[in-house]
Amino acid sequence: MFRSILTRTSIFLFLPAALLSGCAGGSPGSPASFLALSNDLSGTAVAAPAAQSSRDWMYMAQLYGNDASVYQRDRLSLTYYETVSTGLASPYGTVSTPNGWWYVANGGHSNVVIYRTTANGPSGALGSLDDFGEIPVNVAVIPSRRLVAVSNFGTTGGGAGSVSVYLNRQVEPARTLTYGTALNGMGAAIDRQGNCYWSVNDPRSKSGSIIEFAGCSGAGAVIISGIAQAGGIAFDQSDDLYYVEEMGTAK
Repeated sequence: MFRSILTRTSIFLFLPAALLSGCAGGSPGSPASFLALSNDLSGTAVAAPAAQSSRDWMYMAQLYGNDASVYQRDRLSLTYYETVSTGLASPYGTVSTPNGWWYVANGGHSNVVIYRTTANGPSGALGSLDDFGEIPVNVAVIPSRRLVAVSNFGTTGGGAGSVSVYLNRQVEPARTLTYGTALNGMGAAIDRQGNCYWSVNDPRSKSGSIIEFAGCSGAGAVIISGIAQAGGIAFDQSDDLYYVEEMGTAK
């Protein structure tokens, strides 16, 4: 079971937390663990990699700037380090693994760009996941990187959103998960049991939901509904689910 946390923020929620699992970037024993959530279409998304040497890093993908900013973190203080822009077009959500692999949902190029953090910040892009015909807006990855879930806002042709699932570090999706016929994808998360979660907004009812795909497969089931406008989602180490509700009231 999980408990839900709602916030009315339209940018991001930045919370100290117990040691986090891979979907939000922390790791058992890492002093850098904290939880970062975003409303992924607001133009800013946040991820927290584990400590590298004596430095901790925080990444923010910036939709309208077509780039991503890198910051050094000391507790809740951030110091700007550099901006990464090569190959990025309308980047939305971003996430990192405990050992510093950094994924950016690159909506403008229908792919997910992969970087690796070093002691001196991120390296250049080391590759990408192909998400042809889709508009990826968020990404979740387990620590081993053998399971990746990408939330697609919709297709480049105006079709409904979906979740692209990548297995065993392959660069092409193994399967595509859908629910309904008109939902817009937002956040993506994976729990410790390997189940995928997808936050969506329905442009017809003007409300959001969170859908669970058991084993990151199958038809999916709504587990939370009636969200005013759904944003980012993430799990902490205890498998408590956090999600952003924009324009709503905390419950």
